[in-house]
Order: sequence, then C-alpha cells, then structure tokens
Amino acid sequence: MRNIIRLATLFLVVLGLSACAAGAPRDIQAQALVAQSTATVELFKSRQKDSTQLFNAALRDARGIMIFPDIFELAVGVGGQGGSGVMLSRQASGAWGYPAFYRLSGGSLGVQLGAQSTELIFLLMTDEAVRKVISSPSQFSIGAQATFGEIGGGGSSATNIKGADIIGFTKGSGIFLGAALGSAYVNALPALNQSYYRNAAVTPEAIIIDHQVSNPDADRLRQALTVQ
Repeated sequence: MRNIIRLATLFLVVLGLSACAAGAPRDIQAQALVAQSTATVELFKSRQKDSTQLFNAALRDARGIMIFPDIFELAVGVGGQGGSGVMLSRQASGAWGYPAFYRLSGGSLGVQLGAQSTELIFLLMTDEAVRKVISSPSQFSIGAQATFGEIGGGGSSATNIKGADIIGFTKGSGIFLGAALGSAYVNALPALNQSYYRNAAVTPEAIIIDHQVSNPDADRLRQALTVQ
C-alpha cells in the first residue's frame, strides 16, 4: 500500500512538471527538446560501455534517427509511457537534416509496479524505415520490429543487428518490475514543428524527406550526430 501511495505521489509530481512545461511558449519547448536531444546523443556516443561502439557504428550508417530524451514510465498493474522528442534524416549529401518533433506513447499490461525515466534512441537504418515512421500514426512493436540494446550497467544486450531496419538503444534509471516497453506509437507534433520553423504549413515530410526548412538552433544537434 505504501508503494502505491508513493507512486501516486510521484505521478502527480510528474503531471505538475509536465503542465509547467506545456505552459511554456511552443518555440521554447521546441528549443529545449533539441537541446535535451543533443545532450542525449552526446552521452550515448561517449559512455564507456560495450554498447557505445555498437551505437556509434550504427549511427554512422543510419538514414534517420528518433531521439526521446525523457520517456517517463509509470505502472501499477497497467503500464504506460510517453514523452516528446525529435526525428531527423540524412540529406542527399549525407549530412543530417533538421528535426521534426514527435510524441512517443504506448502501454503494456502485466504485473508491474514501479516508475522509470528513460532516454531512448531509435536508429532508422533504411530510407523505408524513415518513411514508415512519417506515416503517422505508426506503431512500433519493440520486440518484433526493432533490435533493442541497453546502454547501462549491463553493457549491450543488442543482438542480431545486421539487416535490422530499426535499432533501439536505451539508458534507463529507476525501478521497474515487469515489461518496461510493449508497443509504442509515434505521432507528429504539428504545433511545435510550425513554431520552430515559423511556418504554419510545414509538415514532417517537408522537414524530414524534402528538407525544405532549416533552423540554426539545431546545428549543434546535427553536428553531434556526425561520427568521425
């Protein structure tokens, strides 16, 4: 009973923080997500873990990337997770383009009790995978569609990445009993996209496929994605 009360309190705190963030101007929200995503990429590239070399090698070949710097999961019997992030793809020159904003959400059922904050990165290894994500809403079934690796104390758990369309990496913290990730849905965030590029007509396809817009605020993120 005490655990449930503590988790309920934590949930209310998270809701309060989310409400504060949601109250900020959309351009500030977008800039914050880009900055957080940059920090996540830099962390994943530099950690002294077995999976870091795997991450860097896959990033070098990736055609696209989805970065979710703060996916919060909470479960008491029925689990759920969600958070916002960005998606980028490579231009014809091989350089990284500019970010579109997405929301990841989903849920899982089972015997669960706990809370966890997780940083997630999905590397999209083919142009087809990039286009599939843009067809919103798209569904990721982590177990079936993505090879999944963990950047954490246990090193890499990724297996069989050769030929995978999507490779997922995570760095998690907290306590979570039961299935942490079941299925996940990604949906574009039009308001953030329009605010970030000051363009009321901009679409994810215009940003990610056609590379029609730019914002120098994202240049540090684009540079962080470059692997020498």
